[in-house]
Amino acid sequence: LLKELPSELIKTSSDNIFVSGFSNLSRTKSTGKDFFKYLLSSIEGHLQRSELIIDTKDNQITLEEIYPQDPAIEWSATDLDADDIYKFGNATILKGKDNGAGSNKPIKDKYEIYLNSKLMINSNLIKVIDDNGGKWNKTAILKRERDLSSVALEVWKLKVW
Repeated sequence: LLKELPSELIKTSSDNIFVSGFSNLSRTKSTGKDFFKYLLSSIEGHLQRSELIIDTKDNQITLEEIYPQDPAIEWSATDLDADDIYKFGNATILKGKDNGAGSNKPIKDKYEIYLNSKLMINSNLIKVIDDNGGKWNKTAILKRERDLSSVALEVWKLKVW
């Protein structure tokens, strides 16, 4: 069957499956952190067009949950719930001390940390927040998942046989 389909149709189909699957990634509180950190670091390396070193002491990369596990009271005005914490679109990476700086604070406080980050993945995150009126909610998480999926497709190109 695959030999009879035009290769561009197969590629479009496999790309769509990849993006759909990648967009729906999630983890649990205790598992998947290192996998998410790997994925996000690989996407960052692709955006920078260089390898991102994730394990040196001075350049420690940490996983950040935008909507935190223990949200400040300001988060109650959003449509987010506990299931959203562990979605791939709710994750980013930060270098070293920047992660603890945001902690459980509202998005307006975290925004400054992301804005001042030298990581390109966080420049893209700022654009999602800005395009969403400065809010972080389910709409923003879905948009970020789509954006990350598109870049991931460039990082992990699928072959068409």
